[in-house]
Amino acid sequence: DMAALYLSHRKQRGEARPEKEHVEVELMLEAAAAQYADLEDRISGVRASLAAHRSLEELKLRNERNRIMRLEVLLQMGSLSLALAAVSGGFFGMNLHSGVEEVPHLLWLVAGGTAGAATL
Repeated sequence: DMAALYLSHRKQRGEARPEKEHVEVELMLEAAAAQYADLEDRISGVRASLAAHRSLEELKLRNERNRIMRLEVLLQMGSLSLALAAVSGGFFGMNLHSGVEEVPHLLWLVAGGTAGAATL
């Protein structure tokens, strides 16, 4: 019985309204239900937008992580090339007598080969 929801009428007059006078309460409840439905739609829209933004940010982070990984690989390849050049230079810089140091132009051949291998 929706007529019993008129609490101020009951307090002022001391009696409840007749059961047939419930139209105002019914309209108020329907308006509140419509507002709640609208609010629910807005919340679901915000949730969908939030999920889309979250996935977009995850894609941006993945892209940045992949870019950093590519840069790390390039730096590691450069370090390997420099290490190769340092090793060959170290072999010729040792104070050991093997007879190889007497071969003419061998130092330039090894230096050129090392530079070529380092650029690959």
